[in-house]
Amino acid sequence: MRRVWVFLLTLVLLAFQAVPALADRGIRVFVDGTEVQADVAPLIHEGRTLVPLRALGEALGFAVDYDGVERRITLARGETTLVLWVDSTRVLVNGREATIDVPALVRSGRTFVPVRFVAEQLGAVVEWDGVQVKVTRPKPDVTAPAEPVAEKPPAEPAQPVTDPEAWALLEKIQVPDAKLTGWLETETVFTDSDEVMVSYYDIHGHLYQGDMLITMTVREAEDETLEYIMAGRDGVTYLYDPMSETWEVAGVDDSLDLSQLSEAASVTIRGTETIDGITTTRLDVRFAPETVNRVIAKGGLGWPGLDEAVSEVTYNWYNLSLWADEDGQVRKIAVDLSMTTVFTNPEGGPVTQTTSRKGEFRFVPVSEPIVWPESLEAYLQS
Repeated sequence: MRRVWVFLLTLVLLAFQAVPALADRGIRVFVDGTEVQADVAPLIHEGRTLVPLRALGEALGFAVDYDGVERRITLARGETTLVLWVDSTRVLVNGREATIDVPALVRSGRTFVPVRFVAEQLGAVVEWDGVQVKVTRPKPDVTAPAEPVAEKPPAEPAQPVTDPEAWALLEKIQVPDAKLTGWLETETVFTDSDEVMVSYYDIHGHLYQGDMLITMTVREAEDETLEYIMAGRDGVTYLYDPMSETWEVAGVDDSLDLSQLSEAASVTIRGTETIDGITTTRLDVRFAPETVNRVIAKGGLGWPGLDEAVSEVTYNWYNLSLWADEDGQVRKIAVDLSMTTVFTNPEGGPVTQTTSRKGEFRFVPVSEPIVWPESLEAYLQS
């Protein structure tokens, strides 16, 4: 299990080194004067404002349903039904075919929909001033009898479930020698301003006999891309910074007792899923934030130049989903975490930012050894 943790921690912390690719500053959406609240910020895509699906749908009074297999979104309110598909311009409006110029899309593990299209299907007026989107719905007919609303019983809080079978599978979990592909999205909010930064990272790697070589590509401004490389070799982790074109020793602190993380986790089996023709069992692992902070955040980040700049790290949550075959070999990992970091700024005082990260990584077992970059070989020989 430690190898799983080291792999995840190095990937998550590696994102500190990259410059965010997109900054949507201060976009706010209001419906009838009330701001739409969501755990992720609206964004601009191809000149259109997109808002998290569930937050917008509920603000407009829609019942929201999402079919993850078909990637189909259904919004229903009264006699109005809208059906959209992620990454498709095809829509159904009350059963009639239509098209939209910007389709729904998925970012940071959330589905976003174009606010103007959805709102205008209710006859709402949409105004955009470059910073705020204001949606004004038509006033209801006061002469019409109000529909009775059934009172819903209060929802019972969800309780974590951990059973012996789940624990037994968690103890078997191991990262195989494999080729991996994945993605990591981050959203960073600076508490001293309205700035929101969104970044997307494309990740490829090779794991073999305890070593790893991870390449992460991030797109910069004006379509420039930077490629960061992390190499774990013979128990030492190295980081290649494309800005300085140099390798440096980095990595997770070996003194951290990562077993405490598992001991304080709740584990739930969530059924089975076929991945690349292999039947896997999904485990959802939820870690107590206070334990994560005690074990990880206080131990330092372990990356060149960051420990000096960071004065405090607090994890708000850290959740994993693991898909493992019958031998405990991981075939897919999904990560969802939030952390608040305080950076030391000698010129303007401390800077605080809260960053959420979501990602998914798939593993295809292989037996061939890693081919190391020539630049790393040259660095080690020097």
